[in-house]
Amino acid sequence: MYKKKIMLLGTGGTIAGKAVNSVETAMYEAGQINIKDLIREIPVLESIAQIECEQVCNIDSADITLEIMVELRNKINKYLSREDIKGIVVAHGTDTLEETAYFLNLTITSSKPVVLVGAMRPATAFSADGIMNMINAIYVAISEHSINKGVLVVMNDRIYAAREVSKTHTTGLDAFTSLELGSLGNVNGEGVNFYQQSLRKHTLESCFSKIDLKNSFPIVDVVYCVAGMSYRTIELFIKNGSQGIVIAGFGNGNINSKFKEKLKNAVKTGTVIVMSSRVASGEIVAGQAAKETGIICAGNLNPQKARILLILALATNKNLNEIQEIFATH
Repeated sequence: MYKKKIMLLGTGGTIAGKAVNSVETAMYEAGQINIKDLIREIPVLESIAQIECEQVCNIDSADITLEIMVELRNKINKYLSREDIKGIVVAHGTDTLEETAYFLNLTITSSKPVVLVGAMRPATAFSADGIMNMINAIYVAISEHSINKGVLVVMNDRIYAAREVSKTHTTGLDAFTSLELGSLGNVNGEGVNFYQQSLRKHTLESCFSKIDLKNSFPIVDVVYCVAGMSYRTIELFIKNGSQGIVIAGFGNGNINSKFKEKLKNAVKTGTVIVMSSRVASGEIVAGQAAKETGIICAGNLNPQKARILLILALATNKNLNEIQEIFATH
């Protein structure tokens, strides 16, 4: 029986983590097991697909950088250009998995499946979830139904769109969800079932898919709003070269009334301001005042993903009108 070939890229994370014993699930070191050694412990994979492996890095995903994301993007594009490679699986730590997934969703130049997968328990733990997650991710990567769905995340038997998924629990096995829109589908044994798909621009349709990404990016920071906060954080970011700032505002992108005039002045002096929300779900509705001052509306993107999109927009020298259109369509 013909088995499709996929490329498995390892970056470390909990899925490649080790603890001092098999009952320890909280105190462990991420990124300790090489991807080749990891899949050697899952011999059933040989019956599912032909697998090539490469270790891109082996780190805690808290240490993932934009430079590593670019390296991943370039390797994925290179491997997907091969006719024999039908899909990609990236083993990744869960802390920044949603950011890497969204970055790849915006910059990959292929409609072939790209799947990110992680684990909430280290590989050495009893009932380590990484084994089943990896098996499921490979089933999704070889499925014809996964083509042109954008970058996908597979965790805990569910399939998520990179744009919508977030980590919403610190340690639970069901740590990932799409609060507003739900999962795209599920994996049930060998069955890969899709029930919906993301309609925002991704991969080949994204305006960033064919750009030549350098390892130098504009500085974009995130400011988290709290009651009684001072404006000095924003002033420090601007003073230290921030080209863009994402505001994790209250509720529907609300901010302290004292800041409104200052943010308006920041826009006038060239800093791009994007309004997101610290609330876990829902969409920012841009008011007329925000539109008139040039503040960009993030829609339903959370602050960390809004930052990724703004970085790419500024890296390609987009103006304010173009950036708002990008946030409305990607």
